[in-house]
Amino acid sequence: MKKLNLKLLATLLTVVFLTSLTINSCKREENPPANDPPVENNEKSYEDYIKELVATTGIDIYQLSDLKEVQKLAGKSQNLMRMIVETSHSKGAFTEEKLEQLELLYGEMEVAYANGNEYEVLRLFEIFCAICKTIDNFIFVDNGYGFQTLIFDPDKEPLELPMNYLLEEWTNSSNLIYVIEENYPLFSSLQEETKIEVIAAALYLNLQISGSKAPSDCKKNAAEAFAIALVTNQAVYNLGLVACGVTGPGTPACWGFATASLAIADGVAYWQYKRALKKCGN
Repeated sequence: MKKLNLKLLATLLTVVFLTSLTINSCKREENPPANDPPVENNEKSYEDYIKELVATTGIDIYQLSDLKEVQKLAGKSQNLMRMIVETSHSKGAFTEEKLEQLELLYGEMEVAYANGNEYEVLRLFEIFCAICKTIDNFIFVDNGYGFQTLIFDPDKEPLELPMNYLLEEWTNSSNLIYVIEENYPLFSSLQEETKIEVIAAALYLNLQISGSKAPSDCKKNAAEAFAIALVTNQAVYNLGLVACGVTGPGTPACWGFATASLAIADGVAYWQYKRALKKCGN
């Protein structure tokens, strides 16, 4: 069952950026066909969406956003957003070629994970991580933990993986869910997708969105859509790691698969954001 849950969360990660664009989009049809009636702009802001979410769930997301566990995780998304505007790179930039390499590896990880080949998942994740280490501040943002040797199968080669980092991510995610459920008992009864929306909204309220004060509405919308994508990715990741558990032979592979899912989703959001800015012009 854990694999099915994680598969659902990983699937959600691949579409959240496109979903966020339905809330705020740069696209506008300036000259609609003459035969069509004028279209009223009824798009609601993400802030309006959060208010509706509070009303439908009964959870005070504004209060929830003040929890230290939420603020700590929101810092990760803030760091990723800050990375986008950096112009200097000590290691290397995040290129489309590297994203394509990661996507190919992730596709192979999906197959191995579906087939229950956990060692193969970890072997591919080892290669995945090696590529990530060549990109400035990508996934492993200032963690300082390094990589540890994991002997998953005594009959196969040991693997070098960021196990301490993954353990901390699981710990942070578990603490987050525990604190939310303790303070808001209604949370545990929500559908999985609604839990993601609640956590993402709480994270979002802690962000300072780059470009939010830009004179261009298009650039502002692009920045906001990028922010929504990142916090939604983070929320999916948190729930995915908790679904993995902390013990059992399949746990490391589950952590690795969830982390690779996050990397791909954030990578896609990164490039979608860059393309959106190009469409906005100067």
